[in-house]
Formats: sequence, C-alpha cells, structure tokens
Amino acid sequence: SPPPRPIRVRCVRLEAVKGTGTSNANVIASVSAAGNTKGGPVTTSGSLAANLHRLGASISKEHIPGYGTTLTKSASASVLLNKNNSLDGSVFKSNSKLANGIGFEKNGFVRWF
Repeated sequence: SPPPRPIRVRCVRLEAVKGTGTSNANVIASVSAAGNTKGGPVTTSGSLAANLHRLGASISKEHIPGYGTTLTKSASASVLLNKNNSLDGSVFKSNSKLANGIGFEKNGFVRWF
C-alpha cells in the first residue's frame, strides 16, 4: 500500500501597518490576524505606538479565542548624556485575562547605561 499522505498545514498571517511622521516624531498603527489552513482559532491583534524626540509609548492588544486576551502598555525614554553615552529606560504593564475568567498582570522595568 502507498505511504500515508502528510498532513499539510500552512501558517497564514495577514498584517496591515501604517506609519506617519519623521525620525524625531512619528505614529505607527498595526492590525493583524494569524491562523493556519487546518482551522482552529485565529489570533487577532492591534497596536498603536508614538515616538517623540527619544520618548516613546505604545499600547497593544492580542486575542486568542478559547485562550484569552492580553493588553500591554509600555513607555520608553532615552536621555543623551554626552556624544558617546546615554541612559535608556523602558517600563511595561501587561494585563491578561484567560477564557476561564482568571486574570493576571506582569510589570517590568529595564534600564541601560
């Protein structure tokens, strides 16, 4: 008998991104959907980010049917100390809610010299 046919599953991702502004001041928005050709839940997400003279902020949301939703907010700053050194920092907060109603949050802060 012939060998079994392999199950062919292809990952599919659609994304739309729009940005406007300059290198010193800009806004970027995106939306996306991801899934596979075998069926199952489609993950959807969207984000919005703004940057102004070495300061930035963003918000994003991701939803996976049957699993849950995550909302993440973040901010960053970069202070130029001199021509060779800067102090950079980033902070974020992420709130997740699972499909069964359980929720949790993650917080973080990173700094570089």
